[in-house]
Formats: sequence, structure tokens, C-alpha cells
Amino acid sequence: MTKLLILKGLHEGLYVIDAIAERWADAGTQIIVHYGYENLPEADVVILHVELTRVPQQCAEQLRAYPVVLNRNVLDISKSSFSKILVSSHDTYNGPVIVKTDNNFGGKPEARTVRRTRMVREPQLHSGENGPNWIPYKQPMPSPGLYRS
Repeated sequence: MTKLLILKGLHEGLYVIDAIAERWADAGTQIIVHYGYENLPEADVVILHVELTRVPQQCAEQLRAYPVVLNRNVLDISKSSFSKILVSSHDTYNGPVIVKTDNNFGGKPEARTVRRTRMVREPQLHSGENGPNWIPYKQPMPSPGLYRS
């Protein structure tokens, strides 16, 4: 049986990948959803699904141990990392522009991470054969309207 690891940031919620993973689990794939970048369990395939603009270096280093990693090289999705069509206050261009922040989703994922690390209550994670910081996959799934993609 193939063991698939979905690697998320420590405080992330449900996304479309979770609904897809439910189908994979029904088809016989062992799914492990791991939160955080420490004590990663063994897996045949890893899907890096971190909502931060820049994946922490610690995470990138740990992924080297896995032979197959989807999004292995997608470590920085800041706008300036892939677009050089940028306008600054010093430019003479005076036409219309689309304003985008350099950070993913206006930096909201990073702000949520900072805010949540200050909270007293942490998510209910388990320890066991897959190591710490994981949840068993067969969890109640919310209605599809609640997924973030």
C-alpha cells in the first residue's frame, strides 16, 4: 500500500487537497496529514501543501529525505520571485496597474501563523507509529463549501 504524506504548516485548516485525499484513502492509499516541519514520518510520496509565501528552510531540508515530493521546488511564491514586471513609486509609469502584495494572499497566512502561535490552545495532534504532530486521516469532513483552495 502506498503511504502518502500531506505536509501542512502547524496551524493550517482544511483545503481541497483534504477532499481529494479522502478519495485516495477510499481507494486504498494510506494518508498521513502532518502539521509542522519536525519529526516527519516515513512516506512513499509527499505533497508539500504549506500556505505560507516562503516555505521554511527547515522544511525544505527535511524533504531531501523523500524520493518523491510534489512541490519540492516551490519554496517561494512571492510575486517578486517570478515576476519582474513591477512598478515602484520611483517609476515614471503613470498608467493603470493591478496592485498585488509580494506575499501570498496579502500576507494573511503569515499573520495567522503568528497569531495562532500566541494562542494558549494548540491543535489536538497525536503521537504513535507515525511520530508526533499527525492526525488520523478519517476525520469528519465539512461540507465542500467550507474548503479553501
